[in-house]
Amino acid sequence: MKFKAIFVLFAFVLLNANDFEEAKKICDAQIQKDKPNIELINKNCLITAKGLWNQNNYIGALSYYKKILPLAEKQFGNESQGIATLYNDIGRLYYDKGDYKKALVYYKKAEYKRKSSWWKAS
Repeated sequence: MKFKAIFVLFAFVLLNANDFEEAKKICDAQIQKDKPNIELINKNCLITAKGLWNQNNYIGALSYYKKILPLAEKQFGNESQGIATLYNDIGRLYYDKGDYKKALVYYKKAEYKRKSSWWKAS
């Protein structure tokens, strides 16, 4: 397990060093190897998505967020703060991309998920 964590840390270092392509390769390789480990896949996809977003590669970032969302829903349940955050991030990506209608759809989903998860936690 420590070996896998080193790959995640190494990917973060590469993203901070602006070597996004290498980080993406590492993340994609981990996705292939660790299909049963949903948490590790989510972290790797998120690393790559945020790196691509920082490069203004909105389409690439969205593709990784769309990989994360169903896996995160499976792991955390459909009504969690984490899911709300993912919907909010996707909304921000669409907003940055200039697709304001889709941004609004995802912002509304994020708001609904936040309210739903708050209600369940009460």
